[in-house]
Amino acid sequence: MITDYAVLMTDVQPDREVIMARDGELDHLSAVLEPVTHGVAPNGAFIYGPSGAGKTCAVRCVTSELPRSIYVNCLSSHARRSVLNRVLEGLGDGSVLERRSVSTDDLAALVREAVDGPTVIVLDEADQLDDLTVLHELYAIGELALILISNEPWPAFDLERFDKESTRLDSRIGTLENIEFKSYTDDELVSILEKRASVGVEPGVIESDELEYIARCSESDARDAIALLYYSVRNTANGAADRVTRAVIDDSKPDADEHVVRSRLSDLSRDQRLTLEAMASVGPATSGAVYETYCERADDPCHDRTVRGWLPKFKRYGLIEKSGPEHEPMYEVRETVTDELGLVV
Repeated sequence: MITDYAVLMTDVQPDREVIMARDGELDHLSAVLEPVTHGVAPNGAFIYGPSGAGKTCAVRCVTSELPRSIYVNCLSSHARRSVLNRVLEGLGDGSVLERRSVSTDDLAALVREAVDGPTVIVLDEADQLDDLTVLHELYAIGELALILISNEPWPAFDLERFDKESTRLDSRIGTLENIEFKSYTDDELVSILEKRASVGVEPGVIESDELEYIARCSESDARDAIALLYYSVRNTANGAADRVTRAVIDDSKPDADEHVVRSRLSDLSRDQRLTLEAMASVGPATSGAVYETYCERADDPCHDRTVRGWLPKFKRYGLIEKSGPEHEPMYEVRETVTDELGLVV
């Protein structure tokens, strides 16, 4: 029933011909980065839009065609040192273990020394960086081109989490080409699902009405839609049925949700997992209570403002629930997350 598992997997990068409803954004980014193919580093780009809008998929598709690009997920690699280590790894400059005794300032110098030609650095989830010093350092290297990916446009960054030096970046970030990824419409999601199904599912297994139903259930999030398509087809096959029905789609929603949560958790750092574990043990709780409990569990706790900065992202990715008044909200880990983390609450 499934003929190509890869195109039905949310964490597998698809070929360009499988990516639908993003031709304009792909062409725009390709044009921005075209100088790299001529040995010249462009200014780069600032990519922004809601979760599930295809930002990472599109960027990785375009950069995979370049001579050299390095991808860093700043959700898990949110510290300056971690980002510099990921860049050095991408440049082929040894392993993290070999640099344990090297100071963070010296890591920045090593990056400058290792760059020997136009290189594109993708900083996904750039709004999750602990501080913006690393952006200053990378931007100052002439042969590096930055692509920053964020849910929010640059002016909406929570600059209050950073020191006043962060405002110096405004003019530099302003030179990056802004490319907005808007939420998918239901029709666009259907086109994405139709393409994936045409490549990865036997003909006749799922019809247009069911694809439209999956799109409506997914609330503009392509990751959720693709996961629900996969589990609906898989569960249809396991049930020895001939075609996907709405009843099977409804029954497959918990499986798809668990899959997406598992994928999100795999992107987290140890400290972010500890924060979720702390929240599970005391929630519903304020951010202050969560931070105090986290500090009791962490060997070298992150700064309070860093942990508070993770909470909106956790909410956006469906890992936690938020309730109570806006001036003092309460946070609670979703049951699916506690199950995936193996926590007893």
